[in-house]
Amino acid sequence: MKKINMLFTALATMALGFVSCQKEDTSIMTFTAHTEVNGTKTTLNNEGFFEWQNTDVVRILPGIEDFTITPRSSDPTWADLTGPFIGDGPYTAFYPADLIRYIEWEADGTTILVVNMVNDEYIVEIADTQHSPDGRLSGSPMMATSSTTNLQFTNLGSAIRVSMPAGAPAISRIDVQADHPISGPFTLTTGADGKKYFQIVEFYEASNTCTLVIDNPQSYSTEHYYYISMPVGTYHNITLRFHSTDNSVATKSISSNSPINLHRSQFTTFRIGNDLEFTPDEDF
Repeated sequence: MKKINMLFTALATMALGFVSCQKEDTSIMTFTAHTEVNGTKTTLNNEGFFEWQNTDVVRILPGIEDFTITPRSSDPTWADLTGPFIGDGPYTAFYPADLIRYIEWEADGTTILVVNMVNDEYIVEIADTQHSPDGRLSGSPMMATSSTTNLQFTNLGSAIRVSMPAGAPAISRIDVQADHPISGPFTLTTGADGKKYFQIVEFYEASNTCTLVIDNPQSYSTEHYYYISMPVGTYHNITLRFHSTDNSVATKSISSNSPINLHRSQFTTFRIGNDLEFTPDEDF
């Protein structure tokens, strides 16, 4: 009798376990996000590490679904991504979400989503306007591929770091013009290190300009940095136009006989001296 009771108990436990499994929520899916070096490249903190923000969104294939981000309180360079169930991998993830665009395609009466590709490479869309709370690098493009739900992101681009001297006017916007396209559609390519980056190519929609908008502009009593995402490549002329909160502007052209090389996952510093002259903005 004891053996029968034990068997019944075991069967009951298995049945409960089966019911419990049946009730698991398979409508949602969670990924873990981190990066190749020292943090995820969404916003640069004061110590030079890149941290996730809870306003960030990642787009993951297959399914072309958007996942919200929850930074880990113990270490915000790591995050958990939550979104709809998209099945088994392999997975390809893009940050920010609108980095990878898609179109709706009608096939046999069914609407499917198709991402833009050329020669088996993704086409990514680099925004012509970047936003930052105070000049920190924000929203810099990343990509991750994985057969599991553990996503290791790598940086797809480079960045310039503009150093403004202490006491400079409060900057509300920086316009950038280069001798190559720096915003619009680009194709991805693979570097010698095996990492993807977006390359400068002559798409008809691409633009040689982009803008950094500072959401909370202020003047600083010490040297202050403004970061701007840029494509990897070789430049010979980059022009910066600074807009201050008092409706004045100043222009600085950075040119050199030797190339200005912007490398993947690195930033290049341009130091602006005290001789930068602001004049009233005639377009205001």
